[in-house]
Amino acid sequence: MKSLLIFKALAITFLFSACGDDGLVNDCSSVLEINQTIAAETGLLNTAITNFSTDQSQENCDNVVGAYNSYIDALRGLQGCANEAGVGTEFAQSLSEAETNLSDFGC
Repeated sequence: MKSLLIFKALAITFLFSACGDDGLVNDCSSVLEINQTIAAETGLLNTAITNFSTDQSQENCDNVVGAYNSYIDALRGLQGCANEAGVGTEFAQSLSEAETNLSDFGC
């Protein structure tokens, strides 16, 4: 399920890329910045999950929770940009799934 979340985040990243230079202005300075933000948060989350899968210590658990929270915060901050780009519904669904995954994550 976690891999599915990461895949969806990357898919949405490519949807933003397809928008080109539409001049997203409200909360977004550029499509490149959006893509970099999502990629960075996804990478940190993936690393935390990988570390936890090999060593299920409390520290690694806390790192996963922190990475999920950071990822969710980043998605919330980009919802307006997703709406402008025409992928708001898909983006909101990914955000909801991330929140569900975080609440289901137990350690």
